[in-house]
Amino acid sequence: MKRKSINIIIDALGFIAFILLTTTGLLMHFILPPGSGHFIGLWGMDRHEWGRIHYWISISFLAILVLHLILHWRWIVSVIKGQPTEESGYRMLLGLVALIALLVLAFSPFFAEVQPTGDEPPHKMQAPRDSASVIERVVAPDSSAQEKKVTGEEPKYKNKETRQEENESIVGSMTLRDLETQTGIPYQSVLKELGLSTDILPDERLGRLSKQNGFDMTRVREAVEKLQKR
Repeated sequence: MKRKSINIIIDALGFIAFILLTTTGLLMHFILPPGSGHFIGLWGMDRHEWGRIHYWISISFLAILVLHLILHWRWIVSVIKGQPTEESGYRMLLGLVALIALLVLAFSPFFAEVQPTGDEPPHKMQAPRDSASVIERVVAPDSSAQEKKVTGEEPKYKNKETRQEENESIVGSMTLRDLETQTGIPYQSVLKELGLSTDILPDERLGRLSKQNGFDMTRVREAVEKLQKR
């Protein structure tokens, strides 16, 4: 293949990667803003999954740029050198120093020490359940409250707000097994409610299932809430 054809292909790929990088960035900023990962999604993927796509597009774009620089390296060097004069060496040295400074600046965050800010994370991880006895407060139909002692078992009744918080944390990166552990509902029941086969393996991720079957995480949360009310 001729050098000119290779340059055209590289430039076309770079332009495509740049467009995709821009559109996914705008999507994450305006359509799926920070904090929306547990609530809304697009094409069966939440903000975190779109972020991974954005990341790999950026890696591809960087690789294309590096290849572009390699193909045009002689031209770049000749431009920096300019016409052979006494200052040619200084220009080359200045260009080298600028390149080193740019690389140091770009990679310095990877070697810096991460410091805690003192703020709590936006989504706390669930604390492990204590195997010891816990007291659960159950509201009877006549609105009278009584205490029920449960030993090492998942409480049968959960506060409505607690269930809602757990359901909002259902994301596409979770597996069916994770869903069952978090909600206490057999994943086969959720699959049946979604109209899917109950033979699906428990390690299958919700995001993959949603893309294959044309539903989003909101539909999964609604199915879980419906089963919790039964």
